[in-house]
Amino acid sequence: MKQKKRARLTGKLVADGSTPMSGDEIARMEVKEDVDLKISSAVVPIVTLVVVVFLGIWYTGYLDAGGGLLVLEKLLVMEILSKPYYGGP
Repeated sequence: MKQKKRARLTGKLVADGSTPMSGDEIARMEVKEDVDLKISSAVVPIVTLVVVVFLGIWYTGYLDAGGGLLVLEKLLVMEILSKPYYGGP
């Protein structure tokens, strides 16, 4: 509770004399001013994520419904029929 109070009243996130677990690289970072902000920089990754998630859900649901087994069964039958029959000893 005193950490919250210190941060609120003084603005210090780390107590005096303590060592933070992470480095101070983030605090030393500078914001680039010459970066062009485009809507596509946000929209393209979000749309890609949504499409890939829905494709994954559809594909796993298709396999769970038995759709994928038909393809595997057909490949197995083709493999068995393509080999010559060898009788046992």
